[in-house]
Amino acid sequence: MTIYYRIEQFNHSPLERFEPQNGIVNSGAAILLEVDYEAAEAGSDILELTQAFLKDPQVSEVQAIVIGEWNESFDSSIQPVIDLLIENASSLPALKALFVGEMTSEACEISWIQQADYSQLWSAFPKLEHFQVRGSDGLELGEVKHNQLKTLIIECGGLFGSILESVAQSELPELQTLELWLGDDNYGWEGTADDVKPLLHNPHFSKIKYLGLRNSMIADDVATILANAAFIEQLEVLDLSMGTLGDVGAQALLDSNYISGLKLLDLHYHYVSDELQAKLKALPIQVDLSDPQEEDDYGRFVSVSE
Repeated sequence: MTIYYRIEQFNHSPLERFEPQNGIVNSGAAILLEVDYEAAEAGSDILELTQAFLKDPQVSEVQAIVIGEWNESFDSSIQPVIDLLIENASSLPALKALFVGEMTSEACEISWIQQADYSQLWSAFPKLEHFQVRGSDGLELGEVKHNQLKTLIIECGGLFGSILESVAQSELPELQTLELWLGDDNYGWEGTADDVKPLLHNPHFSKIKYLGLRNSMIADDVATILANAAFIEQLEVLDLSMGTLGDVGAQALLDSNYISGLKLLDLHYHYVSDELQAKLKALPIQVDLSDPQEEDDYGRFVSVSE
């Protein structure tokens, strides 16, 4: 399973591909910085493209940046571009949203994307409200402290323990949306459900309304822990989709004393039996049980791994 789609908008704005010959046409758009295969073959380079973007007279008005494909993203880290953005943070005073790694598997499998160290990003962009990355190879968050960040999303085939620890220890008092793809142990996941527990006890997470622990090979164990955690009483949406959730996790959720206040329990892409699906659908909350899967001789699989 993998990612085949590209986003059409980001931060509630349409995407605009930055072309140096045209410059920034609409500074209110989410600016896409990308060098796809054809452009790379023609001699384009993502670092040079970013340098041209930073020299544009309208760059100070840009609120959202999406970094898509870059030259040999399976082998070359995006670190130089991230460092360049950080070094030129004063040129981006309005930046509120950043998505790094927005590409399909055709361009680069999610487990191959060479990510970066974002340790210096948090202090460089104090107005940042949305931070999203795809891919975990080479990813580092460092000590995450930010007073404005509202959304943190990490999409990957396997979340390394150091990343989960950084998130669990982060100081993000305004965070409302936390989405982590835990993934598969063949592609980076190296923890247990117990490693999720610190997320539920972080005193800086009191404003979280959406919690997504998605794409998990241990979805039953994660669901069991969450079902017994008072933390989920503060949520509007609990998202355990795209993983290997089966009857064990489903029953734990049915038995939970804490899910009645949810607006949505998202379990789409799952391995739950028809019997327990019927019971979940009878709950007095909205439950998404679309895209049921069938376990085969090889077991269960997360939605996105390689």
